[in-house]
Amino acid sequence: MPGAPALKGLGDYHSIARIMVTTLLITTICLLTVGCEKPTTQIEIVSFEQERLGAEQFVESFPDGSYTRDAYKNVNITFEIPPTLVTVERPATPAERAAMSSTNENDSEATDEVVVRANTSMVETNDDAPPSDDANDGIPMVDEQVYIAQMLHIEMLWQPRPGKTYAERTQTDAGISYCLQRGGDRARYEGAGFVYFKLEDDGRTIVGEIESATLYPAGATDDSVAVLGPCRIRGPFVATLSANGVMSVKRRIRSEFTGLDEQR
Repeated sequence: MPGAPALKGLGDYHSIARIMVTTLLITTICLLTVGCEKPTTQIEIVSFEQERLGAEQFVESFPDGSYTRDAYKNVNITFEIPPTLVTVERPATPAERAAMSSTNENDSEATDEVVVRANTSMVETNDDAPPSDDANDGIPMVDEQVYIAQMLHIEMLWQPRPGKTYAERTQTDAGISYCLQRGGDRARYEGAGFVYFKLEDDGRTIVGEIESATLYPAGATDDSVAVLGPCRIRGPFVATLSANGVMSVKRRIRSEFTGLDEQR
């Protein structure tokens, strides 16, 4: 029949249309799902020295932070990871190295077979054996469980206004303090960077990002805890309005991370 090909083509058209509509619906659902993901605070900390050597970057997931405005309309934002017990690797102390050496010697005496010549005090040895290079092996490492805590304080000195304020990531609009505690040792890093945020619809939550910030060591009770040296931090953040939360972190930083070099 003359109309049959046309009907077949129309059927193909409807099939293609259904596929397109289905694909569009799936794509829309995926976009809505991604768009509805809850923002999180992911702070990336990169040591300039480690970056030069190609070391892996360090990313820390902080719980949602707190923010408030002070009497001068400056915005203060704080984040804290409470003390958490973790296993870290550290160089063995002289006493621990001596204990290791003694244990190794005892094990060697118990397992090595020594042939003593009759009626002599000489012990057979292998003259062709290479000399021991234990002294060049370096300091051995041991595992230790310690409590590690971290705090971050951002003080916005001015706030860029989209469409009104010229701003780029080479500028600085915030002072930043990063504090690290490992066991009884503490280190503090200070610097500045460019930070921006926007207020969410609930009127109490801000979502923003540290676009770029450079920090420098500002004091430490021990060199081993100040391993980052000059570093860069960046990453997205979320904070909720809470004057008490901000004051709690600022109080701890002021009382526990001031005058660290004098505490060595």
